[in-house]
Amino acid sequence: MLLERRVKSRMVMVRMFVGAILLAARGHLEEISSVTIDEEYIGYEASIRSLLLDRIRASGFNFSKEDIVIARVGKHSPAHRAAIRVTRRQARADRVPSAEELVKAC
Repeated sequence: MLLERRVKSRMVMVRMFVGAILLAARGHLEEISSVTIDEEYIGYEASIRSLLLDRIRASGFNFSKEDIVIARVGKHSPAHRAAIRVTRRQARADRVPSAEELVKAC
């Protein structure tokens, strides 16, 4: 689907990552003043920040480039703890988007 929309193959993973972030933040953007993203895609930081910023602004929220930080998050962050609990089946995911939702968010 993304390739049909002429997204370059090397950018598909970046688009999917940004789409997942947007789906996770959906309904909470009015409460969020900044976003910290773990350093998972080394070399793609600028693309991730730019695409995420464009998508957030397109949703009507006033974010600046400085509001999106890419840094090492670490195992002690609330986001990591929540994700590991879901992975270990100690908690249920708040939401599980469909593949169609994820592609649409990209």
